Amino acid sequence: MIDIQAEEDGRGIVLPEVGISGLRHYVLAGDATNQRHLVATLDLAVALPAERRGTHMSRLVEIALEHEDDLTLAKLPVVAKRLLAHLDADAGSLKVAFPLVSQQPSPVTRRRATNVHDVAMTVRQEGDDISLDVQVEVVATSLCPCSKAISDYGAHNQRSRVRIGLTVSGGDGLARLPALDGLVQWVEEACSCPVYPLLKRPDEQYVTEKAYENPVFVEDIARTLAIRLQRLEGPGEYQIHVVNEESIHRHDAYARVGGALCMPT
Repeated sequence: MIDIQAEEDGRGIVLPEVGISGLRHYVLAGDATNQRHLVATLDLAVALPAERRGTHMSRLVEIALEHEDDLTLAKLPVVAKRLLAHLDADAGSLKVAFPLVSQQPSPVTRRRATNVHDVAMTVRQEGDDISLDVQVEVVATSLCPCSKAISDYGAHNQRSRVRIGLTVSGGDGLARLPALDGLVQWVEEACSCPVYPLLKRPDEQYVTEKAYENPVFVEDIARTLAIRLQRLEGPGEYQIHVVNEESIHRHDAYARVGGALCMPT
């Protein structure tokens, strides 16, 4: 049959990304002894030269279907290389967004519960250059230090939404990244207290008092995380975006910071 996508295009415009988004498929996470299936949302794209009219979108779906055994978080760079080879492209990307489900029992009564955090991992390759981008979003509790300092009793809380972004370069980038559960723990430690899906009365007392004993501004959260992230081995960079959803104002407070990862000596 006639191949319309292979026709020449004379408009002289290179398209850096052409592909599909919102493909729901499963991926494997965890190590060999503790693997679990995750339903993820995939975006796959390649660069389109100026002289080519279109790319073969169906081949992008084939990459997900034909390489299911390799569609693991650890092998995303391998799948990205196959993506370029399958579509005869010089550059491309593969993004996998999924819910990270972790055990989070109540702090005192230890009632079993799970928490869910949003994660997205993107592999980009151009020629022999490869990079990996990880985004993790965590919700926690923060208590206002100013409110505590000026009040005879009590202080107001905020719900903190913290997004961490890490970009690492090189084929060993994935090995240099912390575990996703570890990034979640860093965020929770930087805030006043984690949030829990299930709280009985002793648990509620615990989280109320823990937050009161550990007040932090949105600026404190951003700076604490920056110190931890900038110590990670580069080459690469980090981005932090913290939003405190205010409980006594009509507006929210936010802080943003980014920088380079530590270069090995």
